[in-house]
Amino acid sequence: MKIALISPFPDIYSFGVRSISGVAKAAGHETRILFVTQEFTQPYSPQVVDRVVEHCRGFDLVGVSLMSNFWDNSVALTDAVRKRLGVPVVWGGIHPTVRPEECLEHADYVAVGEAEETFSGLLDHLGNGKPVPGVRSKRWNEVLRAAPPADLNRLPLPDFDISDHFVLEGENLVPMTPDLLRKRTGGIYLTIPSRGCPYDCTYCCNVFLNQEFPENRKVRRKSMANLVAEVETVLNRLPVFDKVKFDDDAFFFLSVEEMREFAELYKKRINLPLVVTGVTPSTIRKEKIETLVDAGLVEIRMGIETASERMRKEYKRPQTERKVAKAAALLAEFGDRVVPFYDLIIDNPWESDESLVETLRFMARLPMPYELILYSLTFYPGTDVYDRAKEEGLIQNDVQDVYRKYYHSFRPTHLNALFEILTHYAHWREKPPVALFDLATHPLVRDSPLARIFPWFLRSRLKALLRLRYLRG
Repeated sequence: MKIALISPFPDIYSFGVRSISGVAKAAGHETRILFVTQEFTQPYSPQVVDRVVEHCRGFDLVGVSLMSNFWDNSVALTDAVRKRLGVPVVWGGIHPTVRPEECLEHADYVAVGEAEETFSGLLDHLGNGKPVPGVRSKRWNEVLRAAPPADLNRLPLPDFDISDHFVLEGENLVPMTPDLLRKRTGGIYLTIPSRGCPYDCTYCCNVFLNQEFPENRKVRRKSMANLVAEVETVLNRLPVFDKVKFDDDAFFFLSVEEMREFAELYKKRINLPLVVTGVTPSTIRKEKIETLVDAGLVEIRMGIETASERMRKEYKRPQTERKVAKAAALLAEFGDRVVPFYDLIIDNPWESDESLVETLRFMARLPMPYELILYSLTFYPGTDVYDRAKEEGLIQNDVQDVYRKYYHSFRPTHLNALFEILTHYAHWREKPPVALFDLATHPLVRDSPLARIFPWFLRSRLKALLRLRYLRG
């Protein structure tokens, strides 16, 4: 069978699509991957849609992986493929998992949950009318549940055979080359060593996954030997990567002994700079950091989200202010070798200004260096915050109010301006002027006409410091 797989995301990491393609190829099928790279805020042009349709011509099945934000562009491509080619389309990813019925208004099939084994079943039974576990279709009355893969070590490698991969360049889909792969990945090989999460953070899709798939609460991971072998195989096949990234919410759940096992293998066989994301403050340990730094750790990303105790409870975050401060202090000890990235959530309609001020003042006092990443709270389907927002009337139209919302676009408030300024101080490694931030967040200041002066002054101060740094060489 010939299968065309479409990734509508702005990058070409596309772990899910690559993994599905690897499964299909291992079963003897032919696949093509189309990386139709574009920000979801920009609709595909008619020319791009035409190119995608032509690249799907002659294929037996088309698959699209999507998240909620990529709804519009996924619909545009799917509707065009089905109308012009009459080829069945299957959707997969977190949004179809949470909203299968909605997605079946456009797709013929929807893969629910982690779909490697599910997709194999669909390929085996496509067209014979039999329901497939983990797949929804309007053609079937029966819904059969499928558990996520229990043993990640049994899954085939993600597909990095670039011979039938195409990527959007301008308005054209061009063949992938090693040089293009290096350019579009930034030389970073990304993989996901583990799956599952025991937490129920109210803004995260794991709330839904943990309810629908109890197996998701248990972290399932590749063995350390298998993980390093995967990276080594891809690097040997395509020597275009000079950094490795683990996009993994649970990597620091590893014991110190497991971490040492990984580090020894990684340093011996890979020996490239390493990035780890998804770290929680409660899992940071000095022995783990030391071990990974020795193996090549250069970046780590940790979710702080808020410094307010009330908001931590609202978000169900498994940490205390003391643990966050301790984790940040520990990471600062390795600041000459590791850059921490900290996530924060703002624009929460249920959060008070006093709570935001608490977070702002806390962050301004954290030891440097660090990078700060801000997120505007988005009510994604399947999350607790979505249910609450829907109940309170904050969401009138899912597509307009949720799917099209850009999570790095913030409300124009005084406190949000201060948060954005703090990101610039952190980025340029200039210690924030704590006294000025404290003054700028005082109620008498932020509620007065003087409030607008402080963002301007803080920006001007940073520009002056950077000019002075430049002049000093």
